[in-house]
Parts: sequence; structure tokens; C-alpha cells
Amino acid sequence: MTTSARYFAAIIFLTFPAIAQAQSTGQVECPRSGGYVYLYSSMITLDVRTTLQCGEQVQITGRYDLYFGVRTAKGEVGYVPVESLLLLKDKPGASASQPRAVQPNRERILYDAPTAPAEVCSEFHAQSS
Repeated sequence: MTTSARYFAAIIFLTFPAIAQAQSTGQVECPRSGGYVYLYSSMITLDVRTTLQCGEQVQITGRYDLYFGVRTAKGEVGYVPVESLLLLKDKPGASASQPRAVQPNRERILYDAPTAPAEVCSEFHAQSS
């Protein structure tokens, strides 16, 4: 019994990272008026590898404290400050349920939303009878 529980736990822990992957696409947001963000080759030395243009999309490879590890479309790898990157939704998530519109239990007045033609006809016949 104990052996099968260990195997089951091992399978769960090995497949969990595949299930819980984060969003992997980001868009560069420019905090300054220059229209670019630095791509650093190292988080420690902050050596500038290149500049990224505003709106450029990058692939996120990981998060390290105050930086995202990214890969550009040209294949350059580096680090971008967290506040310089807008995460884009590229994987389906749980959808929020929409609340149903509640119809008031009162007589309709001029300012209410228009009704369907079938409702108008039935209301007209009910009032004329």
C-alpha cells in the first residue's frame, strides 16, 4: 500500500508543473519617453545587451526577483525589469460566470429597455381584453 501511494505522489508531483504553467508571452511597455527598454545580459552587472522597442512581444522564460527572463523574436536572451513588461494572455484560463440579468416584477414604462415583438403583442392583447 505504501509503495503505490509513493508512486502516485511521484506522478502527481512530476505532472503538476506541466499543469500549472504561467503565461509565456509579454509585451514591452516603455516607462520613459524614449520609446525603448534595456535588455540586460546579467541581473547583477546590468550590462545592456540591446534595446527593445515599445510594443515588441517577447517570450518569458522565467521570473527572477525584480526581473523577467525573456527571449526576443531575434533569439536574444536577457532580463527585463518587471515593471517594463505587460503579460499577455496566451493560454486559456477559467472563465468567470456572467450574472443573469434580473427582470423587474413591475409594469413596464417608457424608459425600460425595448421588449421582443412577441412580448409586445401578448401585452397588447392582455390589455385590450
